[in-house]
Amino acid sequence: MNDQTSFLSLNGCSLLATRTGLELSQGTLIIDNHVTVSSQALYLAEGIQLDSSLNTILLSSARLDLFGIIVAN
Repeated sequence: MNDQTSFLSLNGCSLLATRTGLELSQGTLIIDNHVTVSSQALYLAEGIQLDSSLNTILLSSARLDLFGIIVAN
């Protein structure tokens, strides 16, 4: 995400990161309904990285399932 005005909305979906990894920083992540986030990583460096500058909003109907290596920095 380019800057603090960026946002990603996950609404009743699945997000799968392969071993190439995924880093979410800046902006806003909105989670609604049943969302599954999975990582196929074998090592920490390949996992999903959530930076401390990422603003995360869990809506009242959100259910979040996490699988694999997911690191909150």
